[in-house]
Amino acid sequence: MEEFRKNPSMVFDYASQEPASRPAIPVAQAPITTAERVVMQKTGVRPAQDSGRRQPTSPRKRSESETKTRPSESQRRKQERERREAERSRVATIAIVVCSAVAVISICVFLAALFNGALLNQEKELVEVPNLVGSFFSDDMSTQYADFTFRFQPQEYSDQYQKGQIMRQEPVGGSRVVKGTEIVLTVSMGEEPQVKAMENLVGVTQEEARSFLENQGFLPLVRNETSSIYDAGVVIRTEPSAGTELTPGQTVKLWVSVGPEMILQKMPDVLGMDLDIALRVLDQVGFKNIRTREVSSDKDPGTVVYQSVKKDEEIDITTEILLEYAAIPEVTSDPTEEETQEELVSQFVTFDLPVREEPYDLTIYREGILVMEPSRIEPGVNSLTLELKGRGEQKYDLYIDDVLYASKIVEFG
Repeated sequence: MEEFRKNPSMVFDYASQEPASRPAIPVAQAPITTAERVVMQKTGVRPAQDSGRRQPTSPRKRSESETKTRPSESQRRKQERERREAERSRVATIAIVVCSAVAVISICVFLAALFNGALLNQEKELVEVPNLVGSFFSDDMSTQYADFTFRFQPQEYSDQYQKGQIMRQEPVGGSRVVKGTEIVLTVSMGEEPQVKAMENLVGVTQEEARSFLENQGFLPLVRNETSSIYDAGVVIRTEPSAGTELTPGQTVKLWVSVGPEMILQKMPDVLGMDLDIALRVLDQVGFKNIRTREVSSDKDPGTVVYQSVKKDEEIDITTEILLEYAAIPEVTSDPTEEETQEELVSQFVTFDLPVREEPYDLTIYREGILVMEPSRIEPGVNSLTLELKGRGEQKYDLYIDDVLYASKIVEFG
């Protein structure tokens, strides 16, 4: 201890009791520190030296270390913000690439369509439009310029062009167009008079007449009227008539055709009648447009077996009606002597009918044999004429609504 006080840096060594032949192994000692020297002064024992092994870190120190390595909340936000910006940048890049690709494809398609269209136009036959401005319009222009079709705008007054001269055209003369193109023409009415007179508009279409009058400052007023002469939509007459002096803003009445007047009539039942009788019945009630057709049937030859319009159906009297009748069989044997001697005689017979305010069914029998099946007779019909065939004297019975009305003896020959 005395020596230690004199020299605190001295090193104590333990002398082994082992044989002297075994050399002592020096122990490396680290230099003593000030703290170790203080401990030695108080305890008299030198603290154990660290042999190079790492001392375990205390829990507190480990926690502090982990805290230092763990990112803070602001750092996490920054990292998340950077990640989102990178994601947006990636999406924007993809969108730009896709839009660029679409734009390139669209341009290619447009150029291809333009190129193909040019080729198609080259394949079509192009013709030069004639310059018609200043020429007088004539009906033979359609034949003269067969490569074009013509359409007319309402006529106009002009101080530059005479009446009947073409004052405008579209497309203009000299341009090249596809064959068959429509040329729109405007024809001059000549110099505008101080006093205007009514033009002849009879026979022109309603639209053309209206447009013409409105361009001249007049007020067209359309009235409809039936006509069997003028087609529907065509002007029949005007008021005032052609040549009449007009005042500015005057109203002009146009009577426009709606076609022929429709007359409705009920279809009679002619099934079972002889074809000639059926035609007579239809003619008497106003039906003129009748078409007949022969067909095979087990009915008596000439008997009507089909009518295209049903009984009592109301139709216009101009409607076509088809009647089918039983074909006359071919003669396979020579007629007998009796049949040769007594040939049938055909003649027209008129039957008087009652005048009634309500329609009724008329049926005719000859000697108990049905000649005309029940047929509807309309009010106002007071007689019926039929073409009948027979020999000698025949009795005909007329039944109205299945009640005997009258009988008539007919002499044939």
